[in-house]
Amino acid sequence: MDVNSIDIENNDQKTHINDTADNNDNINLNDKSNDATTGSDTDIEQPNNDTESTEKSDNEEDMDDADTDDDDEDDDEDDDDEDENPPLLKYTRITKLPQNFFQRDSISACHFYDNIFLFGTHSGLLHITYPDFTTIRTLKCHRSSILSIDTDGSYFITGSIDGTVVIGSIENESDIIAFDFKRPINSVVLDNDYKNSKTFLSGGMAGDVILSQRNWLGNRVDTILIPKHSSKGSSSSSFSVLKQPILGIFKLNDVLIWINNEGIIFLDIPTRTTLLTLSLKDYLQTDGYDKEKDLPIDLFKPYVHHLENSRIIIGWCNNIWSFKVTSSNSNSRKKRHQTSRTSSSSSQPRLDNKRFNATTTNSNIGSILSSAASSFRGTPEQTVELEYHFKISMLLSGIASFKDDQVMCLGFDIIHSDFTEEKMEIKLKSLPPQLKIFDLTTSDEIYQDEIVCKNFQNLSLNDYHLGKFIPPNDDGGNPPQYFLISSSDAIKIQEFKLKDHYDWYIEKNEFGKAWDIGNYAVSPKERFQVGLKYIDKLIHSIAVSNPNKSAAMSVSTAAPTTHNTISEKISSIFEQAYNGSKEVNDEELNEFIKDNWSRIISKFLDFGKIDLIVNKVPQEPKLDTTIYDSILDYYLDNGNSLKGINEFIEILEKWSKYSCFSTNYFEEKLEHKIELHNELEISYRNAVILLYLHEQRYSKAIIHMIKTNDQRIFDILSTHNLLTQFLDQIINIILLPYFRNNIENDTSKINNLSNDEIEAVFSDSIQLIASNRNRISISKLIKRFQKFPNLSRILFVILRRLSKVDPQLITQYETELIGLYIKFDKPNLLQVLKTKSNYDIEKVIELCSKEENLYNELIFLWGKIGETKKALSLIIDELKDPNLAIDFVKSWGDSELWEFMIQYSWNKPAFITALLEYPDEYNETYIKVIKGMRNDVEIPSLSKTVGKITRENFLSLKVNKNIYQIVDDETTGYAIDFLKLTQKGKIFQNNDDDGIGL
Repeated sequence: MDVNSIDIENNDQKTHINDTADNNDNINLNDKSNDATTGSDTDIEQPNNDTESTEKSDNEEDMDDADTDDDDEDDDEDDDDEDENPPLLKYTRITKLPQNFFQRDSISACHFYDNIFLFGTHSGLLHITYPDFTTIRTLKCHRSSILSIDTDGSYFITGSIDGTVVIGSIENESDIIAFDFKRPINSVVLDNDYKNSKTFLSGGMAGDVILSQRNWLGNRVDTILIPKHSSKGSSSSSFSVLKQPILGIFKLNDVLIWINNEGIIFLDIPTRTTLLTLSLKDYLQTDGYDKEKDLPIDLFKPYVHHLENSRIIIGWCNNIWSFKVTSSNSNSRKKRHQTSRTSSSSSQPRLDNKRFNATTTNSNIGSILSSAASSFRGTPEQTVELEYHFKISMLLSGIASFKDDQVMCLGFDIIHSDFTEEKMEIKLKSLPPQLKIFDLTTSDEIYQDEIVCKNFQNLSLNDYHLGKFIPPNDDGGNPPQYFLISSSDAIKIQEFKLKDHYDWYIEKNEFGKAWDIGNYAVSPKERFQVGLKYIDKLIHSIAVSNPNKSAAMSVSTAAPTTHNTISEKISSIFEQAYNGSKEVNDEELNEFIKDNWSRIISKFLDFGKIDLIVNKVPQEPKLDTTIYDSILDYYLDNGNSLKGINEFIEILEKWSKYSCFSTNYFEEKLEHKIELHNELEISYRNAVILLYLHEQRYSKAIIHMIKTNDQRIFDILSTHNLLTQFLDQIINIILLPYFRNNIENDTSKINNLSNDEIEAVFSDSIQLIASNRNRISISKLIKRFQKFPNLSRILFVILRRLSKVDPQLITQYETELIGLYIKFDKPNLLQVLKTKSNYDIEKVIELCSKEENLYNELIFLWGKIGETKKALSLIIDELKDPNLAIDFVKSWGDSELWEFMIQYSWNKPAFITALLEYPDEYNETYIKVIKGMRNDVEIPSLSKTVGKITRENFLSLKVNKNIYQIVDDETTGYAIDFLKLTQKGKIFQNNDDDGIGL
């Protein structure tokens, strides 16, 4: 159908910003006192972002609480909000809009694109702005309300209730044209490549979806789209043959969507084939639609939004549908389209700010003409499927994708009493709109806010518009922005960012939560200042919980678990702040941190609660010495119990390696307390030992270590060669290992221990003496032990060790050593007597003679001095061991001693028998013994012994005779051979020149 073009009025004058705009028009989602007297009971408090005022652009202002009296609430009311979570969204009123947006005219349609925003009004004006709402230009497009806007970034298109469509260039004001379709236009879609194709779609009250294109003569040619049904989609016979008004036209890649009162149609552009037909009547009937109870959905405007390149969300009345577009041959078919960022418009919503840029001609709606003219239409390569459908408890005036399969919905809560079938209208005025977020997969309502706009009492459902815009960014990191536009107001909606959460927590005095997230939101110094506020709040809570300071001064009182958590939090705040200052090399911040550490510690000292924080007092950064001194003084002066002084020592031990306190001051103070000799004396000594060791003043430390039985003394004396300075205390030092396990210090039982037990108990002492053997006098050591007879076994073990490691050193003390062997180690005495040679034999013989059963030792000693007869007599008389006696005589090889043994044994049968049985080379012993035997002595088994001797002599004689015969025979043979040799002659040949020869 041909329609004549009409002229368009162009308003070249740009609308300026209203300088008199109310710059303090803040909205409170709880308080409707700005514009209304009644409203919803929902209370959702919105943040006051005063801290961001320097970061916001001039065209925005925060929507703060109108009732400033709330700021004066006491701390108890603040505590009630401790568990309150920050809101999901924040709202900012836009003030930099053309002045006549809200004063002379109201917005009827809007569209948000990458680089431009477009706003249509009820008077037919079109405002074109940059994304920051700076006006590009304003022009008069229509005589009445603009109902639909679309753009490709270079051209725009508008459709109006006056039946006209206007298309113009954004940059070239003269490039503009209008078309009159004679019937109200509800929706328009501009081709992606309009500059070349000059193609667009429109639809409205005429009931047709019209594809319009300018031919080569410049005339418009219209084609009414009648889809071909495909077996892949679903068509419904319930669609009326009569034309129904087109409520909306939308496009996603190769899919064209239009909606009328009958339902929703999805069209495949390349094949002009219906992919899916959703009959509103049939669908709602199967979904339990009740005409008398449910709302007349066909009276409402549909909204379409693209979640992604293959998903479509449709909101209509109180229904939400989710559709998925799937390619049926994705492996063989190249992707035709590429996606960009999200945009949305109340009249023509899309996922992307930019259109889906085509890589093939089929992406353009002009390709419908090619497929319509072709006699062959291919099979669609994609399908559309319904994923989800659910009803919500609100009437929609706009939708936009949010995140994670969530959809943001703007509208009004349904109140059925407002709907009367007779009047066929819904009364929504005087109610503020609701903003809700739903999960598409579960249909659950996730979030809800009540938005109080200006003049909301006089606005209704179609007076509100919801759009989505993602600012361009190379890395795609900009968060999306949502815009709520009404005929009286414009509000930017944004998801709460980290900095917003931070500011919200600050406003609510929840400094701890603000600190937790502040690391990525603010500078280290600003975050630390918030941390200090949180710490002061914690300290105040401690003080309030225990106002009795005297009771709090008791360091023995265990801190509750919550207090331990408080100390951890305080320490974490300071530690992170200090690490942050080091990273940025901020010396000023570093000093600020140290000053506040000192201040906080002083507060805990004043409250008597230093035990809650003492384990967190830092060594880096190192605070002023007076702080550490004050803490130590607190524990030393108030620790009047063992537990208290032990806490002092524990802190002292922890801090000693850092040299952070006045060591000399506490050494003098502890020495003074030691002189009092009270029940804490040992603890004071332990403390001063710790200090002296840290200062490497070992000589002073050892004095106290002896008193406290400190076992570390052995390492110190050995490492630093200090034993010679404490020889007067050497006995006490040696006894330290014993006192470690014997509290009563009773040494009377030491000699009752075995040598192995002494070796084990006093191993450190013995090793100390052995390692210092060349620095101490062994004679003095022996003399000191001689004063304590009950410690003689210790001396024995020490001297025994020295004799092994340095025999030469102990040579002159062998007599004392052997004397100790006689007392404590008789089994090894004989071996020592044999290996040692510098002892006093007579003294040792005297000592051995006093002891019983030391015969072997005496025999050895008598033999060693030549008193062999005495030794032999001892063997015969005491040991009565004939074999030992014989061996003893043989070892000396003395014939006189042998005669003595024979004579001494004549009256001893056992010895006579042994001598007779003793082998004798010449049998002299037999003869002497037998001759000297007394006749009155009875020899057991004498006959057997004599018979044995006789047999042995006979055998010996026979052997000797045989040997003689063998020798004789061999001698005779050698003699004969010799005679034969002597009888032989020799012939000599003489070859001399004289011829003489034999």
